[in-house]
Amino acid sequence: MNAAQITLIIGIFMLISYILGKLPYGMTAIACCLALDITGVLTTGEAWGGFGNSTVFLFAAVFVLGAGFMKTSFTKHMHNFVKKYGNSESKVRWICMIMASILSMLTSATASGATMLPMLDVICEQGNYSKSRIYKAVMDVSCISFAIMPFGMGAAFIEQGNEILEASGDALRMSVLDSAIVRIPVLICVILYIGLIGYRFLPDNKTTVQEEHETVKKTRTELDPLRDKLGIIIFFASIIAMVISSFISVPSHYAALAGSLLMVATGVLTGKEAFQSIDLNTVCIFGGSLSFSTAMTKTGLAASISDALSAITNQNMSQILLVAIFLLVPFCMTQFMGNIPVINLTMPIAAAIAVGGGFNPTAIMIATIAGATLSVATPMAAGIQALIMGPADYKFTDYLKAGLPVALVYLIVYAVWAPIAFPLF
Repeated sequence: MNAAQITLIIGIFMLISYILGKLPYGMTAIACCLALDITGVLTTGEAWGGFGNSTVFLFAAVFVLGAGFMKTSFTKHMHNFVKKYGNSESKVRWICMIMASILSMLTSATASGATMLPMLDVICEQGNYSKSRIYKAVMDVSCISFAIMPFGMGAAFIEQGNEILEASGDALRMSVLDSAIVRIPVLICVILYIGLIGYRFLPDNKTTVQEEHETVKKTRTELDPLRDKLGIIIFFASIIAMVISSFISVPSHYAALAGSLLMVATGVLTGKEAFQSIDLNTVCIFGGSLSFSTAMTKTGLAASISDALSAITNQNMSQILLVAIFLLVPFCMTQFMGNIPVINLTMPIAAAIAVGGGFNPTAIMIATIAGATLSVATPMAAGIQALIMGPADYKFTDYLKAGLPVALVYLIVYAVWAPIAFPLF
């Protein structure tokens, strides 16, 4: 049995375990790392290296920042805001989805989700809204909105595509606006779907929210005026620094970690409170998913999927079917891999098919980006999806029930709209 087959078996076990939910999700992720290490698919450093990823530290810091923020008087102001502008769960969901979309376009899905989560926590607590009906809706929009605009990673992906086209000998070049032209109308349709229909597929864990609301009220302690102001300043300074860091190529975890340390150093939180606020289940899920992604790449399993994609597509297919395939395959891959490796594997194939068939590659090349950022169907699909699993009390099946319909809507709208915006033939 070769390494790719072992990886596939481990992946199937992991998927079944997540679906059944008999083991804590974090323990399943740990078991995956251990199996990859024992079988020699990955070295010890590779198998456990995901836990040293900077995003893990970002998530831990976000939990600490959120805990400090929850102790400040600003939560009362948030409550007043909710009463005035978002006096219903539906309005809160709409407002937060739009905010998350804009933040993700300006920065990244991770920065958007990490910024929104502490605020969502306060809003849901103060308004007694169901976290499970809001959190995933907001994070799905954050993921889908990533790399749409003509700057940051959006521009980088288009430039990468143009380099592939140049290397393939094609004279056509994509504009940095092409991704926005194709994906923004699809994004609008998906937000409308989630806001009107899609949220209904999410569990309504109202009891959990009410119990947590009472627990927080009992455990929260009053801060003196100085520490109260310091907690508010540290939180918002950290958030602003995280947003700015995306524009100046500084890792966003620097700001988050500095802010979390200041929360403890200034006495807003005790050391015990800071450590207790970190959801280890989330950390384990994310670290384990990175290790499995590494195994897929190292063993050639991911490349085999790409080869199969190349084998089943050709220029004789209808435009809609061709576009749909180049969105669907990256979508499936990105549920267990990072979006950048998926794009690196599938975009060259899209370019090769287009160049070989002599048609416009724009719609199918951007489809690989759209599919790779459609990280909505599993908690391993994106860091921010794992981030909300514990706080919103989601099960693995909740991601499937709510995420797959979102992906289907996205697939249908994109497959119809993209060939209209950029005809292949």
